Amino acid sequence: MRWKPIIAALAVCAVVLSCDSEMPESLLPDMMGVWKTSESKYEGCFFELRKDKISFINNAHLDKFLIYRVSKIEITTPRVKKYLCTVYYKDIEGKRFEFPFYYDPSDGGSIRFKNQITIKWVKEDDRSIYKTLMEYSNVTSD
Repeated sequence: MRWKPIIAALAVCAVVLSCDSEMPESLLPDMMGVWKTSESKYEGCFFELRKDKISFINNAHLDKFLIYRVSKIEITTPRVKKYLCTVYYKDIEGKRFEFPFYYDPSDGGSIRFKNQITIKWVKEDDRSIYKTLMEYSNVTSD
């Protein structure tokens, strides 16, 4: 009989410790997609966020089209309606990288890199990076 309260207390502790409503396990749905900026020095540059991968492309260097598997995602609860997100990923050789950015869900959403806060990236309409690249390539080749 003395075991029932102990087992109940352990079950409650397990539930409380496993529930962290402020730290999503993955990106918010609105964060996923292809992102671009109107900043001229990044013309032809895009990145794509998915729940399990991150991709970078620079149209000037198509041989450097990079796709990485995401190993971890951290998202802090917003204080001023902006999320601080860090996507952790590894390259094929196992080298670890971090991609920290701020996500602002207002006005359709925007991303600003933590180290380049003045540059605003906006999401393309739900499309893959491949479609975006093909459309960009057709526009610039005309």
